[in-house]
Amino acid sequence: MPCYVAYHQKKLLGCQRKEARLARLIAGGKPPLEKLVEAALEVRDARVRVLRVRRSLIAPAGDALDAYRVIDSKIHAIEATSADEILNEFGLEVGETS
Repeated sequence: MPCYVAYHQKKLLGCQRKEARLARLIAGGKPPLEKLVEAALEVRDARVRVLRVRRSLIAPAGDALDAYRVIDSKIHAIEATSADEILNEFGLEVGETS
């Protein structure tokens, strides 16, 4: 499609929506552990998608390789994040998920 212009803002908005959903789940009481873990993993995947979009927007010229390396390292770090770490980030202690 030669006239197609990608709308990358959707990924960022989706990530914000998933983070808000996880925060609501945590604030709403004691949801089942499986729902918390599922929401945390969705947040992790959404964050990776946002970074991949940012990587795709870098023009392949000049010091683009350095910028690619920085974003790739962030992607790998987020992919290695566990659900417990994300839940800790949102204020839920690891001991509370057991």
